[in-house]
Amino acid sequence: MVASHPVYENLRQAPTIHPYSKQATDMHHHLLPRTFWPGLLCLAFLSTPVSAQTPVQIAKAWELNGVLSRPESVIYDAERDVLYVSSINGGPGEKDGNGYLSKISPEGETIEKEWVTGLNAPKGLALSNGKLYVSDIDELVEIDPGTGSISARYPAEGAQFLNDVTADAAGNVYVSDSGNSLIYRLAGGALEIWLKDDRIASPNGVFAEASQLLVAAGNGTAENPGSSRYMQSISYDAKAIAPLKDDVPIGSLDAVEPDGKGGYFLTDWGAGKIMYFTPEDGAVLLGQLGQGTADLDFAPEKNMLFLPIMMSDQLVAYTVTWND
Repeated sequence: MVASHPVYENLRQAPTIHPYSKQATDMHHHLLPRTFWPGLLCLAFLSTPVSAQTPVQIAKAWELNGVLSRPESVIYDAERDVLYVSSINGGPGEKDGNGYLSKISPEGETIEKEWVTGLNAPKGLALSNGKLYVSDIDELVEIDPGTGSISARYPAEGAQFLNDVTADAAGNVYVSDSGNSLIYRLAGGALEIWLKDDRIASPNGVFAEASQLLVAAGNGTAENPGSSRYMQSISYDAKAIAPLKDDVPIGSLDAVEPDGKGGYFLTDWGAGKIMYFTPEDGAVLLGQLGQGTADLDFAPEKNMLFLPIMMSDQLVAYTVTWND
C-alpha cells in the first residue's frame, strides 16, 4: 500500500500552496528577494535525500537564470533542435499582453528571448502536425514554429484558466482548465468541451497516450482539489475515468511527462518537487527545489529533462539515468 512507504508519506504530508494563488504570488514578491532564490534552489536540491530504491537519477546539466520572466512550460522540438519556453511575465490570469515565448538552445543559450509576443499569460505547450500550440487563459493559440507567427486563435467558451496542452496521434489537441472541471479538445478546427466532470476537479498536467488521456487532477470531494491532485486516466471512447494507481492525493501536481519506459516524470508546483511515477509503485521523490516547479519536458533524443521553475525565473536541464 502507498501509506507503507516513507517517501509517499512525505509526499502527502508536505505543505503545499495552490499553484498561481495569491498566497504563492505574495510569497514570490514579498518573502524572498529574487536574488536569493538561485542559491536556495541549489542548496535545496543538493541536500535532498534520494532513496536508493529510486529507479531514476537526475543530475543538473545547466541552468538559465534571470532571462525568462515567470516561465511556465517548456517543450523540445526535435526537428529544429530547439526549446520553446512560455513566460507569463505578469499575473497568471491577467490579460495584459505581456506574455511571450522564447527560443532556447538545448545547451541553455538564449536564441531569441521574445520570439513570439502578443500573448497574455501563456502556459502549456504542445507540438502537433507541424504547429505549436500554447494555452493563454481562455484561448488556445496556434503558432507556426518556422516563422514564429501566430496562425490562429481558438477561443474556449466558458474557460477560466487554461493550463496544460497535449496532442494525440490523430492530431487532436487537448487543453486542461484548472479553473473548472473541464478538458477541451481542438478537433477539425473547432475547440470545444471534450469532458466536464467533478471527478477531474482542477485538472492541470495532461498527456495523450494511444488509448487514454492521462490527467493530474483532484476530485469534487477534496476541499482544495488543486493541491490534492493524483494521476487519473480517461478513455477516449467511453470517457471512463479511473485512477492510474489510486486516489490518494500526491500534491499540487503540474507536469505529466512520460519517460518511454512505462514511467512518468511529475512536478509538484507548490512543494517544489520533481517526482517519478509508475502505476505499480506510485510517486518517488527525485529532487526538492524551490516553489514553482512547473511544466517540464523530457527529450528522449538527448536523454535530458528540461524544467522551468516559475517563481525563481529559471530554466534548468538535467541528464537522466535509469538504475537498471
